[in-house]
Amino acid sequence: MVNTIAHLMSSYPFIHYSCLSFVTLIISFRVYCQHFVWTKCVPKNSMKGKTVVITGANSGVGKETARELALKGARVVMGCRDRHSAQQLIQQMNKDLAFKPNIVYKNIDLCSFASVKEFAEDIIQNERSVDILINNAAVFGPPFALTVDGFESQFQTNHLSSALLTLLLSPKLQTSSQMSSHRSRVLMITSTLYRKGVIDENDFKKGYASLDNYDKRKAYNNSKLANILFARRLHKNIVSDNQLIDVLIASPGIVWTNLGRHLMLKWWQKCVLLPFAVMFVRTPKQGAQTPVHCTTAQSITSDSLYRNCCPQEWDAIVSDSVLSDKVYELTIKAIENYLK
Repeated sequence: MVNTIAHLMSSYPFIHYSCLSFVTLIISFRVYCQHFVWTKCVPKNSMKGKTVVITGANSGVGKETARELALKGARVVMGCRDRHSAQQLIQQMNKDLAFKPNIVYKNIDLCSFASVKEFAEDIIQNERSVDILINNAAVFGPPFALTVDGFESQFQTNHLSSALLTLLLSPKLQTSSQMSSHRSRVLMITSTLYRKGVIDENDFKKGYASLDNYDKRKAYNNSKLANILFARRLHKNIVSDNQLIDVLIASPGIVWTNLGRHLMLKWWQKCVLLPFAVMFVRTPKQGAQTPVHCTTAQSITSDSLYRNCCPQEWDAIVSDSVLSDKVYELTIKAIENYLK
């Protein structure tokens, strides 16, 4: 196979030059993105004295975000299900840094509302303050499964549990903002795939989801759309209640992490996608730039979607206030037993 390709390229020089030009174009485009698009946010503000709670901080974008914030002096509370990988990160940071970072692990399983509530109660009782909450944890395209609470696993992990955690910690965030001179922040990590999502009331019903009506990609898209619509209505509630909390949504871009571990691509699909991956897929550190910016920047705009560290225009689907109200009400109904 290799000899055949080599023979063709030597026999037909235009193939050789075409391939060379194609590779040069791909590399040039990636270099451009790396220097002028993806890494243009360089927040230098210190986070000393602030406490950040971040879910899913043991890998991918969450891991790099936690590392960056710890380097800036924040106390970072890693909310993860995988104790081993979280403790590995803490040990590695202790080894690599000249100072001991203030980073701790606390267990949370977003497939269990009871675990989310236990985690929140631990934070409320044992942390002096919570200045930033980053809802980063997510799953993408896993095999069908119901959580212990009876919801499809992606919808509960990506939306319902994040909403529950946010509401449970809101009083703590408000108290922390009153204690300091800065507004607290809630950051939802999203994906542009929300644009392909729809709101189905059945997703909010316990026990409705089944293997027969499960589409793993649609389930992910729907969960991300619901999460943004919930966040937008939450912002309205915060404003009407005069609370000192900003609500932000951050899109890290297409990032190479284990989030896509459930994707089952054939070899030829991988070959077709490889050039696009080289051009567009970011490293976890590059993907963490926007979440870090939203966490540390002094000047931000609440109720905004950030990408490449800049606020973006809202799409029509997430500008529907009636739909946003509906999602908020359905969400509250689904989690109400754990808000008491």
